[in-house]
Amino acid sequence: MGPGLNLEDVMKQAAMKTRTTKKAVQASKAATAPKATDEKPKGTAPATATSTQAKRERKPREEGLVVWACRMTLAERDQLQAACPPARVSRYGRAALIAFSQGDDAAFRKLVKEAEEARAKAGKK
Repeated sequence: MGPGLNLEDVMKQAAMKTRTTKKAVQASKAATAPKATDEKPKGTAPATATSTQAKRERKPREEGLVVWACRMTLAERDQLQAACPPARVSRYGRAALIAFSQGDDAAFRKLVKEAEEARAKAGKK
């Protein structure tokens, strides 16, 4: 406190500053808040029964697994999918990579034999 100012004057000045600051904050919030209208924002789809339904629970993932991906051409992908039964491409690929990395010829040959059988079944249909 400086000379000529008493405690009451300082308290009044602080109270006035606080009131003005609160009013300024409220005014800025009101200016930036979206206006309430009956119109729905553009680009929003109406609520459907599926959006309100509970989502399907996922199976818990196996611990310690990571994702490993590789790039291939569309033709290579189509050949791979034709060589394996439906929904088994990832399992076959993983087994082949592990057999290759461990030098397990028997497992690798088994996979090739299963793929040939799957191709033969697919050719009969």
